[in-house]
Amino acid sequence: MQALPSSNRRRSLPVTFFVAILSFVFAGQLLSPQPALSQQPALSYNRDVRPILSKHCFACHGPDDQTREAGARIDVADEIDLDDVLSRIEETDADLVMPPPEFNKPLNPKSIAVLKEWIAGGAKYQRHWSFVPPQKNKVTTTAHPVDFFIDQKLAAAQLAPTNKADAYTRIRRVHLDLIGLPPTVVAADKFARDPSQAAYEKIVDDLLASPRYGERWAQRWLDLARYADTNGYEKDRDRTMWPYRDWVIRAINQGKAFDQFTVEQLAGKPLPPSIIGDQRYAFIQPDAAVLEPQFEFDQYGDAGITLGSPLKQLGAVADDLCMVRAVTTDQFNHAPAQIFFNTGFSQPGRPCLGSWAMYGLGSETKDLPAFIVMSTGAGVSGGSSLWSSGFLPTTYTGVQFRNGREPILNVATPKNFSDEIQRDSIDLINRLNKNRFAEFEDPEIATRISSFEMAARLQTSAPELMDLKTETAETLQLYGCDPAKESFARSCLLARRMIQRGVRFINIYHSGGDAHSDVKGNTQNNCKATAQATAALITDLKRHGMLDETLVIWGGEFGRTPMVETNPTLGRKAGRDHHPQAFTMLMAGGGVKAGTTFGTTDDFGFNSIQNKVHVHDLQATILHLLGFDHKRLTFFHAGRDYRLTDVHGKVIREILA
Repeated sequence: MQALPSSNRRRSLPVTFFVAILSFVFAGQLLSPQPALSQQPALSYNRDVRPILSKHCFACHGPDDQTREAGARIDVADEIDLDDVLSRIEETDADLVMPPPEFNKPLNPKSIAVLKEWIAGGAKYQRHWSFVPPQKNKVTTTAHPVDFFIDQKLAAAQLAPTNKADAYTRIRRVHLDLIGLPPTVVAADKFARDPSQAAYEKIVDDLLASPRYGERWAQRWLDLARYADTNGYEKDRDRTMWPYRDWVIRAINQGKAFDQFTVEQLAGKPLPPSIIGDQRYAFIQPDAAVLEPQFEFDQYGDAGITLGSPLKQLGAVADDLCMVRAVTTDQFNHAPAQIFFNTGFSQPGRPCLGSWAMYGLGSETKDLPAFIVMSTGAGVSGGSSLWSSGFLPTTYTGVQFRNGREPILNVATPKNFSDEIQRDSIDLINRLNKNRFAEFEDPEIATRISSFEMAARLQTSAPELMDLKTETAETLQLYGCDPAKESFARSCLLARRMIQRGVRFINIYHSGGDAHSDVKGNTQNNCKATAQATAALITDLKRHGMLDETLVIWGGEFGRTPMVETNPTLGRKAGRDHHPQAFTMLMAGGGVKAGTTFGTTDDFGFNSIQNKVHVHDLQATILHLLGFDHKRLTFFHAGRDYRLTDVHGKVIREILA
């Protein structure tokens, strides 16, 4: 080993002498006298008090109401009894002192003194530092901002920086820090001859790109992962652990994000039973292996909304989105889950959300149905139950606009049937229906009368609505829409035209995302078909001044499992099964808080753990945004009042603008 002298002259030194010199230098730095402080810094709750309370008190008197003793809290200012705290920490009686002896965490005299000083000063609380938005300090020097920050901290502590290290010391330090090896003499001499800042930055970049960097820091991770446990790697004759070791080194050299780094190590292994619980699945077993993430994720907009790469086109409207990430449902098969999401009940027969909205709001347009349904893809499992009015009058049922030349069945006038004959026929049928209604007062007869009249008006209004020739080329390009082809993009553009014409409620169903096999390809294809058009609809509504009055909701009936689905018998591989515990819904406009992410799952994306949102909560919130109290929007049927959310649901007020 060669030592690097402080002068430019090279000298060879014995290893022991080199180590002794380093030890002496370090010891000299550590033992050098520090300037005496003229005064003690003011007591800080976050720095001085919170650590004491967190270690000794919060377990029994903190935020967790499941473990709280005697209903007493000391983690919030408005619930603490200062006199009681003061007397308990100074108490000598083992039955009264806090913390109690059996807790095995007694307060030492220094901690007691800190708490007494804090209470004497008025027991001022501070928010936890992680909830305090960082404030950018104004840099008032030409020095590097990092140096400015360090200088401020040194000045606050009344310390002075040490003298600047020479070039040989600096290159030795950075080499030992980053790769654990000293520099070569040639590299050190070259650095000493170049005093520019760029020379140091190049060394750092080169060391970070060096395989030695990954090797040095992989050692730390492998120790944490207990790489050498049991027989130890030195007895691993088959070298079975070497691929893992090499993967860790490569991951660190590549700068892989920590969440991705940890999740990928779980790939191919089952989740712990403590995570799975008693959850059942449609096709896989609970011990199925984890399938690693298939896409890169990034943050978009000023709000930093996180989206996977297939949804990057939604990034253009990220600051308009409200992302609800911890949604849960009671169902894990398609038809029941779709019906449950739309009607609040898992079996057919209840009114859907659109029907409840029409029952409460009524219609703004006379020329088009107030509630329109469109469907792209292969069709929906729940069928017409998803837009049924259930036990509400059928006038509130959604009207399906079909793909093809005839969007609404039985509306086009038959050949050789004149307008005069048609008008006479409708008038005759309506007179008969009105006579029947006067006799029996059956609301379904009134619905039939209304539907005949609407059908007549649709013969004029529907063709005008469906004709996209009046849309500009720029608008068609924005949506990615070919007017001659049926697509999700075309349906989104039609939705904007319907909103302009007073249609109250529009559902667009796009099926085909049931990724039991090839989840990566399936997701890419479906996002390609829907992401651009969804972003375009939000953009288009906003530029027409309609987004504030229009609530856009985007999502599905449940999520997909973190575990892989592979079934050779069914020809499936690299897929994901149905997952009801955690999925995401996107909302925009209509009174939701833009640029918001609400809810958190565990690290596996398996369970919703913070700000969990049940489907009934989502339904209650949607009705609230439409102007209703979900508990009061009811309909009497079969001897009792029914509502969309039944006896469940609460409004998610945190996402309201």
